Amino acid sequence: MNVYCDTLLETVGNKAIYTIGSMGSDVTGKIEVNTDTGEYKILKEPDIHPLYDRAIGSMIGKYLGDMKLGIIPERMSREVG
Repeated sequence: MNVYCDTLLETVGNKAIYTIGSMGSDVTGKIEVNTDTGEYKILKEPDIHPLYDRAIGSMIGKYLGDMKLGIIPERMSREVG
Protein backbone atom coordinates (compact mmCIF):
# COMPACT_ATOMS: atom_id res chain seq x y z
CA MET A 1 0.00 0.00 0.00
CA ASN A 2 1.51 3.26 -1.14
CA VAL A 3 0.27 6.81 -0.92
CA TYR A 4 1.69 9.94 -2.50
CA CYS A 5 0.92 13.62 -2.04
CA ASP A 6 3.09 15.17 -4.71
CA THR A 7 1.83 18.77 -4.68
CA LEU A 8 0.91 21.10 -1.84
CA LEU A 9 -1.92 23.10 -3.40
CA GLU A 10 -2.57 25.57 -0.57
CA THR A 11 -2.45 26.16 3.16
CA VAL A 12 -5.15 28.03 5.04
CA GLY A 13 -4.65 28.34 8.78
CA ASN A 14 -4.11 24.83 10.09
CA LYS A 15 -5.32 23.13 6.89
CA ALA A 16 -3.05 21.92 4.08
CA ILE A 17 -4.53 20.74 0.80
CA TYR A 18 -2.58 18.28 -1.34
CA THR A 19 -3.04 16.19 -4.46
CA ILE A 20 -3.10 12.49 -3.50
CA GLY A 21 -2.97 9.04 -5.05
CA SER A 22 -1.89 5.48 -4.34
CA MET A 23 0.23 5.28 -7.51
CA GLY A 24 2.62 7.85 -8.89
CA SER A 25 0.74 7.84 -12.19
CA ASP A 26 -2.65 8.47 -10.52
CA VAL A 27 -2.14 11.42 -8.16
CA THR A 28 -5.47 12.91 -9.22
CA GLY A 29 -7.28 13.10 -5.88
CA LYS A 30 -7.34 15.86 -3.27
CA ILE A 31 -6.96 15.68 0.49
CA GLU A 32 -7.22 18.26 3.27
CA VAL A 33 -5.01 17.66 6.31
CA ASN A 34 -5.38 19.36 9.69
CA THR A 35 -1.76 20.15 10.52
CA ASP A 36 -2.49 20.36 14.26
CA THR A 37 -4.27 17.04 14.75
CA GLY A 38 -3.46 14.92 11.68
CA GLU A 39 -7.14 14.46 10.90
CA TYR A 40 -7.90 14.48 7.21
CA LYS A 41 -10.75 14.69 4.77
CA ILE A 42 -10.64 13.30 1.24
CA LEU A 43 -11.99 16.04 -1.00
CA LYS A 44 -11.74 14.00 -4.23
CA GLU A 45 -10.92 10.33 -4.78
CA PRO A 46 -8.21 9.60 -7.38
CA ASP A 47 -9.50 8.75 -10.85
CA ILE A 48 -8.25 5.14 -11.04
CA HIS A 49 -6.81 3.57 -7.88
CA PRO A 50 -8.46 3.53 -4.44
CA LEU A 51 -6.95 5.10 -1.32
CA TYR A 52 -6.51 3.19 1.94
CA ASP A 53 -7.11 4.89 5.29
CA ARG A 54 -4.34 2.93 6.94
CA ALA A 55 -1.73 4.11 4.42
CA ILE A 56 -2.93 7.73 4.62
CA GLY A 57 -2.80 7.67 8.43
CA SER A 58 0.70 6.21 8.34
CA MET A 59 1.88 8.84 5.87
CA ILE A 60 0.44 11.74 7.88
CA GLY A 61 1.93 10.32 11.08
CA LYS A 62 5.36 10.35 9.44
CA TYR A 63 5.15 14.14 8.88
CA LEU A 64 2.85 15.30 11.70
CA GLY A 65 5.61 16.24 14.15
CA ASP A 66 7.06 18.74 11.67
CA MET A 67 3.59 19.98 10.71
CA LYS A 68 2.82 20.79 14.34
CA LEU A 69 6.00 22.91 14.35
CA GLY A 70 4.78 24.82 11.30
CA ILE A 71 7.00 22.98 8.81
CA ILE A 72 4.57 22.00 6.06
CA PRO A 73 6.16 19.69 3.47
CA GLU A 74 5.66 20.41 -0.22
CA ARG A 75 5.38 16.64 -0.85
CA MET A 76 4.62 13.60 1.29
CA SER A 77 4.75 9.89 0.61
CA ARG A 78 4.59 6.54 2.32
CA GLU A 79 5.48 3.24 0.76
CA VAL A 80 4.35 0.29 2.85
CA GLY A 81 5.21 -3.30 2.04
